[in-house]
Amino acid sequence: MTTSLSIYVVEINQFVRDLDIRATELRSMAWSASTWKTKTSQWKRFLGFCELAGATPVPTKLNVMCRYAVHLSRSLRYSTIQNYISAVISLNNYFNYDVLYIRSEFTFAMTMSGIRRALGDPEPHRPTLFLEDLHSMFSKVDLASTNELTMWACITLAFRGLLRKSNLVPDSDALKGHYLRRGAVVITNWGMEVKVSSSKTIQYCQKTHRVPITTAQGSPVCAVTWVRKHFADVPSSDPDSPAFMLVGSGSPKPLTYSKLLSFLKTLLARADLESTRVGCHSLRRAGALYMYNLGLSLEDIRQAGDWSSMAALVYLTKPFANRVSTDSVVSKSLSSYASHCKSVL
Repeated sequence: MTTSLSIYVVEINQFVRDLDIRATELRSMAWSASTWKTKTSQWKRFLGFCELAGATPVPTKLNVMCRYAVHLSRSLRYSTIQNYISAVISLNNYFNYDVLYIRSEFTFAMTMSGIRRALGDPEPHRPTLFLEDLHSMFSKVDLASTNELTMWACITLAFRGLLRKSNLVPDSDALKGHYLRRGAVVITNWGMEVKVSSSKTIQYCQKTHRVPITTAQGSPVCAVTWVRKHFADVPSSDPDSPAFMLVGSGSPKPLTYSKLLSFLKTLLARADLESTRVGCHSLRRAGALYMYNLGLSLEDIRQAGDWSSMAALVYLTKPFANRVSTDSVVSKSLSSYASHCKSVL
C-alpha cells in the first residue's frame, strides 16, 4: 500500500512538473522572436541603469522610473523613451508585479511631459518614393547582371504587393524567421499570386493573405515580369527554398535583407535620389500611396496591404505639391464667387 501511494505521488509530481515546463515553453512563444529580441535589449539597458544608479530593478519604484526616463532623454527621442518605459512595465509584469499605475502618477506624468517639451516630439521624416523615382532607379539597373535583376524583382514585388520586409527575404543566410518561399509564389495566366501565411498581422495561423498581382505589360515595375525572369534564371525545385536567390561561386545563396537594402540605397544614389531613412518598407508605402493617388478606396488599400487598423493612413499623406494644387481649387472657387458678386453689384 505504501509503495503504491509513493508511486502515485511521484506520478502526480511528474505530471505537475510537465505542466509547468510546458507552461514555460508556451509563455516563451507568446511574443514573436523579433519582439523577444527587442524586449531583451531594452531590459538589459534598464538593468544596466539600475546597477549604475544603485537601484532595485523589480519591483520598480516611482523615483527610479522618473530617473530612468531622464537618463534616456539624454540620448533618445521621446517616442523611443516611451517604448523603453513600456519595456520596464512588461519586465515587472513578467515577475508578477503591477507597476502600470506609475504612468498615471502625477510626478511621472509631469516628468514625461517635461521631456516631451524639452526634446520635442516631431513626426519622423519618411522620404516618399514615387513612380517616377522607381523608373529612374530602373534606368540604373545593370540588365546584364543576374543578381541585380533578382534584387530589382524583389523591389518591384514589394512595391506592387505592398509587402513587409519580413514577407520578402530572410535576415540572414541562417533562414530564421519569416520570409517568402518559392512555393508561396504561384505564376498564373493573368500574373501571379503571392501567399503570405505569417506576418506582423498573421501570428497565429488564422489566415493566409492572398496577394494577386496582374501583369503590367511594358512597365519597368511589373513585378510579374521580373519574378518570372528570376525564377527562370535561378530555378529551384524546392518549394521551401527562399523565393529570391543570388548566384555566385557554388550554389545560389539567399538574398538577405542587408543585401537588398544595400542595393536599394545604391540604386537611389545612382539615380541621385535621397537615400537617408529609406528602407524596404518605403516600397510598401510607395505602393500604397500610388494606389491612393489612383483614387482607390482606403478599404481597398488596407485589404491589399493586410493592414488590420487605420495605420495605412500614415502612408497616405499627399506630397506638398499635390496639396498646393488642391488649395488652388479652393482659391479659384473664391475668385469665381468674388467675380460673380461684382457682376451682380
